[in-house]
Amino acid sequence: MFELKDFQQKSVDYIYSRLKEKDCQRFLCADEVGLGKTIIAKGVIDRFKEVRGGNLKVFYICSSQYLARQNLEKLHPDSQKKSISRLTELILYPDLIEKSNGLSILPLSPQTSVDMNSRGGMLNERIIIYQLLRNSGLLPGKRETTYEQVLSLGINNWSERKDKPGYTFKEFDPNVRDRFYQLLKSKSEVLQLMYDCFDRISGDYRKLIGELRQILATAGLESLKPDLIILDEFQRFADILKRSEEDDATDLVQALFSNDHTEMLMLSATPYKMYTIREENLEGNSHYDEFQFLMKFLMRGDYQAFIQDWTKYTEAMLSLRYFAPDELGEITNRVERWLYKYICRTERNIAYEESPERSLLHSRTVVLDIDSRDLSNFMAADQIVQKIEANDQSIYSPLEYCKTAPFPLSFMEKYKLKNLFRELYDEKNPGLLEATKLAGTFLPFELLNSYSLKDFPNAKMNWLIRESVEPGSQLLWIPPSMPYYKLEAPFQGKEGFSKTMIFGKFAVEPRAISTIASYAAECFTTGNPEAIKIAPSSQVRQYFANDNSVEEGTDQSDAEEITKQTRLPRPRLVFKNDDSSYSLLSYCYPSWNLADLVNSNLKLDPEQSLESVRNNIGSMIKADLQGMESFVQRPAIATDARWYLFELLFLDYKNHPLKLKAICSEDSDYDIDSWEMNKNLNQLYKWMKVIDHSGPTGLAVELGLGSIPLNLESTLASIALGGSACVMLQTLLSNVTIGAELSDNFVFPLLFTSSVYFANASRSYFNSPEAISIIDLTNSIAKSDYWLAVINYNMNGCLRAVLDEYFYMQTDGNILLKRKEYKKRTRLLLK
Repeated sequence: MFELKDFQQKSVDYIYSRLKEKDCQRFLCADEVGLGKTIIAKGVIDRFKEVRGGNLKVFYICSSQYLARQNLEKLHPDSQKKSISRLTELILYPDLIEKSNGLSILPLSPQTSVDMNSRGGMLNERIIIYQLLRNSGLLPGKRETTYEQVLSLGINNWSERKDKPGYTFKEFDPNVRDRFYQLLKSKSEVLQLMYDCFDRISGDYRKLIGELRQILATAGLESLKPDLIILDEFQRFADILKRSEEDDATDLVQALFSNDHTEMLMLSATPYKMYTIREENLEGNSHYDEFQFLMKFLMRGDYQAFIQDWTKYTEAMLSLRYFAPDELGEITNRVERWLYKYICRTERNIAYEESPERSLLHSRTVVLDIDSRDLSNFMAADQIVQKIEANDQSIYSPLEYCKTAPFPLSFMEKYKLKNLFRELYDEKNPGLLEATKLAGTFLPFELLNSYSLKDFPNAKMNWLIRESVEPGSQLLWIPPSMPYYKLEAPFQGKEGFSKTMIFGKFAVEPRAISTIASYAAECFTTGNPEAIKIAPSSQVRQYFANDNSVEEGTDQSDAEEITKQTRLPRPRLVFKNDDSSYSLLSYCYPSWNLADLVNSNLKLDPEQSLESVRNNIGSMIKADLQGMESFVQRPAIATDARWYLFELLFLDYKNHPLKLKAICSEDSDYDIDSWEMNKNLNQLYKWMKVIDHSGPTGLAVELGLGSIPLNLESTLASIALGGSACVMLQTLLSNVTIGAELSDNFVFPLLFTSSVYFANASRSYFNSPEAISIIDLTNSIAKSDYWLAVINYNMNGCLRAVLDEYFYMQTDGNILLKRKEYKKRTRLLLK
C-alpha cells in the first residue's frame, strides 16, 4: 500500500541516514506541495520499525484531530489504532507504555494535547484526576470530602459517570500513575492551589484543573518516551515550538520537544514566510525572524556556527566585489552543507527547454484591464487611513492591499488597521464616519443581497472570476481524469478543468478570494436570472436571507431541516406523505443486481457515448422485466413511482437472494440510527423484509402497484449509472477486498448501509440552493421529477469515475475490509 516513488525513496533514505546520526535529532522535509510528504513519513516509520524489531512508538502531530486521523491510514494502516486524542489519556493504556508492543501511532493536535489553555478539560480527564487524587493520600480530613465537588463543577450527572469502566484506579498504568504523584509533590504552588480550591470549593478551580492536566500529560509522555515525533505542517502551530525554546516552557512542552531520546521529523512545503512587507515587519511578522527560529530549532547546538557562516554569506551576496570567487564559493558551500544536514527538498521539474509540452508550468502573460474603479477602491481605503493617521496613529498606505483585493477593509480581520478603524468608528469620529460613505470603502450590502454586484473594483479579482469561477460555475465536482464514456453537458468540453492554485503574501487574500469567489459562483447559479426564471417559485432570491416556509405534506425531519434553510430555492429531494417518496427510496436503494450488471459490462472507453452505454445496460435489464404485468394491482393508476423501487427489489430477490437475506437478518449490521440517516430510509428495510418473507407477489400487494411506467427500462438503466446508492455500491465492490474470515451477515449489510449513507449525503448535497439552480440550468426535467434530473447530472459527470478516482487516491487502490476498522474507515471516506 502506498508504494514509494523513486524520489520519495531517496528522501526516506536520506532522512533516515541523518536522523540515526547522533548529531542530528531534528530534520525537515520541505518537499513541494503534492509530492507526498506524508508518504515519505510512512517510509521513515518503516525504516525505524525495521531496525527496532517492529517496536516503535510514534506521535503524529498536526493542526487538527480530523486531519491527524485522516492521515493515520497513510502513515501505517497496520499500526495499533488507539482512540487517544490527548496525552492525558496515556495512563489508560498500560500496553502502550510497554516498549515491546509493536508499532503504535498516536494522532495528536496541539490544541487538545499540548496547549492546555482550555484548562477545565473534558469529562474523561476530570475522572482520571479524580481517581488519582482519591487514592493519593494528599487530601486528608475535610479536603477528602470536598475535592470531588470541585472536580465535578460544570459536569452533568457526575455521580453516575465518575466510576465508568476503564477509568478506575486499578486500571491505570502504574508508571504513569507513580510519575504523576512525583511531579505533583514536587510542585508546591500547585499543591497550595489545590488545597485552597478544595478548602473553599471555589477559587480558580479551572486553573487548578489545567495545572493537573499538564502534570498528567507530562507523566504520560515521560513514561511512554516516543521514539519518533512527526510534525506535519508545523508552521500552523509554530507558537508552541517557540514556547519550547523559552526558559519558562512548561514541563509538558519541554518533555515533548526538548528531550534527547526522540527523533523528530518536520514536514512542510512552506516552513516560513518567503517575504514580508514593511507593515508586517513592524507588527512582528518578519520572514527572516521565522527563518532564524526554524534554523535554531533544527540545529540546536550547531546554530551559532551556522549563523556565523550565514551572516558572512549574506554580506558576500550584498558585496560581491569585495570577495574573490573562490572565497565566495567556499562560503556558499559551507552554508549549503549546514542546510543539507538538516533539510531536504524535492521540487517538480517545471520546465523542459527541449520539450515545452512536458512542462508542468507554462508561462503566460496576462494584461489586466485596470480602470477608474481600481483607483477609486484605493482612494476610498486611503481616506480611511488618513483619518486614522490624523489621530496620531502611525500606519502605512493601503496600496498593496488594494492591489490584492477589492474592498480590503471588509476582509482585514486581525489587522492593526482594522482594529484602529473599529476603535474610532465606535467613538463616532466624524471624519472617519464621513470617509466610510465613499463608494468602494466596504462591500455594498444591498448590491450583494440582490446579486447585483456583477464585477469588482479590482482587475485581478475580475480576471480570476472570468478564468476560473465562471467556467466551473455549473460543475458540482471536478471532472474525472479517466471517464468511462464521453462527458455530457454541463461537463462536456470541461474535461481538462481543474483547480486553480493561488499564491499570495497577505493574510487578507484567502478571506477575500474565498468570499468573493463564492459570491460570484452564486451569481452564476442561485442568483442567475435564467435559473430564477426556470424555477417554479416566483419569490425573489437574496444572498443573505429568504422565506423558509415549508410545503404542506413534507416529512417532519425534512421540514425541520428546511426551516433552517434561509435561502431559495428550497430543497426538493424531501420525503413527503405522497407517492414521491418512492422515487427517493429508489434513488437511495443500492441494487446488487444493477451494481453487478454495471461492473461486469462497463468498460473504460472515453470515446463511447453515454447513450450507447445506457442503452446497453437497459437492454440487459429488459430481459428481466418480462411478465411484470401479473404484479399490477391497480391498473387504473398509471406512471406509478412504486414500480421503480419494486423492480430494484425484485431483481435483487431474483438474482441475489442470499445478499438480500443477509441484510434482512436479525443479526445484520444494517443500522440507520448509527449512521445518522433520515428515518424514512428505514422504509427500504421494511420493503426488503416484505419481499424476502412474502416474495414479489406479497410486495406488489403491499405496495398496491399501478400500471407499469413506459419509461421503466430506461429509468432503471439511469439509476444503474447515476443513482448515488447504486454507483457507490459499484465503487465499493470494485475497491474493497473482503477478508475470508468475514461472514456474509457482516459484509453485505455493511456495504449496503455504506451505500445508503452516501446516497443520503448526496441527497442533502443536491438539496442545496446552488445544486438545485445548477440542475435547473442544465436539465429540462420537471420539478416533480427532480430526482431524475439529479440522476442525469450524475451520469453526465460520470460520478462512477469520480468515486473510483477518489477511493484510489485515498487508499492507493484498495481497501481491506476488516470487521473492526472498515465501518470507521468507510464513514471517514464517505464524509
